[in-house]
Amino acid sequence: MAMVVAAMGAASAQEAMAMGAHTVSITITNTTSHQTFSAPVVVAHDASYQPFDLGTPVLPELVPLAEDGMTHDFETVARIEPSILDYAIAGGPLAPGQSVTLQVGVDDGHRLLSAFGMLVTTNDAVFYYGNDLSMAGDANGASMASGSDAMGSSDAMGSSDAMGSSDAMGSSGGMASSDVGTGDAAMAGDAMNAPVDLYDGTVRVLDAGSEANTESCSDVPGPPCNSVGVRHTSMAEGDVALHQGLTGSGDLDPEMYGWHDPVAKVNVTTP
Repeated sequence: MAMVVAAMGAASAQEAMAMGAHTVSITITNTTSHQTFSAPVVVAHDASYQPFDLGTPVLPELVPLAEDGMTHDFETVARIEPSILDYAIAGGPLAPGQSVTLQVGVDDGHRLLSAFGMLVTTNDAVFYYGNDLSMAGDANGASMASGSDAMGSSDAMGSSDAMGSSDAMGSSGGMASSDVGTGDAAMAGDAMNAPVDLYDGTVRVLDAGSEANTESCSDVPGPPCNSVGVRHTSMAEGDVALHQGLTGSGDLDPEMYGWHDPVAKVNVTTP
C-alpha cells in the first residue's frame, strides 16, 4: 500500500515553482519487519542547514522527532528558515511494508534532499536519507533510487504532527524477512570508519544522541511500550552517530525489533 502526500513548507509548492523550482517526488518504503516509522519528513535545503550532522548535537527542533516522532518544532523552524526551500510531511506513521510519496520543490540553490523519521520502538533512532542532486546533474526527468523502485500511488493526503495513536504505530506483517538483529553494526562501521557522506543516497539509521539507549519500555514511545513523551537524558551520548542497533539490554527483543540496513528503500523522481 502506498499513499501520496503533497508538498508543504517554507514556500508553498506553487510559490516554489514561481521562484524557478521544479518538483521532486520521493517515495519511501519501510522495509523492516516490526519497526514503524513516525510520519516521514522530506526537506529541500542548501548546505547551511544540516538536519543531522555526525559528531554534533542534534538540532533542538529535531529532538521531539527523534524521541517521540513529533514534527511541530521542526515545522515551526522550517517555515522561517531561509536555507529550507520546501518540505513535506506524511499524513501519518509508515508501518512495515508501506510506502509514501512526498513532493518538494528544489532549485539551483537548494539541491540537497533529506528524508527522515523515527524508528518508534527505540529511544531516539532515526532513519536518514540524504541526496545531493547537484552531484547527479539536472534532476529534471531523472530517477535516482536507493534500493529498488518503490513508486506507488493513492489519494491519501495530509500532514502529521505526531506518531499517531498506539494502534496506528503498531507493527504489521508486511515485508517480513530476515531483518532482525542489531543494525549490522551500523553497516560494518560504515566501511571501517571511513568518512561518511550523508548525502550519498544511502539510507542509514542514526542515533540522535539526545536520549540514553535504555531500550526500556518506560521511555520508548512505540509498541509494545507506548511511553510517549518520557525522556531519559541521563547518560545520553550527546552527539549524532551511526546507530549500533538494539542490544537486548532492556525490554526490546532485538530478534523482533532489531533491523538490518538499509531499513528503507527510497526512490527520487521528477515528473
